[in-house]
Amino acid sequence: MTRESRAARLACVLGICASIVTFSCIIADPPADLPKYPPIRPTIVKGSVLPPTDKVVQPPLPTFVVPVELVDQNATFAWNVFVDFDPVTNPLPVAGDVVGPDPATIDGGVRAVSFSIADVPSSTRCHTIEFLVARSFNSASPHTPNAPGGDSVSWFYNPSGSIDGCPTYDAGSFDASSLVDAPGDTAPSLDAAGE
Repeated sequence: MTRESRAARLACVLGICASIVTFSCIIADPPADLPKYPPIRPTIVKGSVLPPTDKVVQPPLPTFVVPVELVDQNATFAWNVFVDFDPVTNPLPVAGDVVGPDPATIDGGVRAVSFSIADVPSSTRCHTIEFLVARSFNSASPHTPNAPGGDSVSWFYNPSGSIDGCPTYDAGSFDASSLVDAPGDTAPSLDAAGE
């Protein structure tokens, strides 16, 4: 074998070795991290809340059950309960907690939160019981969720079992003429005889 052919063989072997080393480095690199998505607020499955929110709660106060849906099942969330919340005269929750991830208690991304209210509200009037859930709450205002926001559900409690005396929605004076119809949705005009 000539000196040139040995040199060519050696160069070929070194080239193959270099290729193997380079290729093995590429394979040995770990995969890139998955992208981090922004946090998503927890939401309440309102149709599954117990007791149902369309019924007036009356004595004895039940154990409330609120299903909380989490997109990120490893997320920690917080909840607070208020009775007759008022930012000035009644700003503090009557119950609340911070809930960490627990694979044993989450079902399809939904985690049930149960709570009771120890002090029965006054038996002479209606009260509003409000449950709020969020990733976390503003430390200066436990009724205010931090970003990315939260969700809430409320019940009316009245010892009489009636909605009488409970807060009502008042839309104020409403002028229907301020509504603008979508194009093509105009009503036919009527003459003085109504025809």
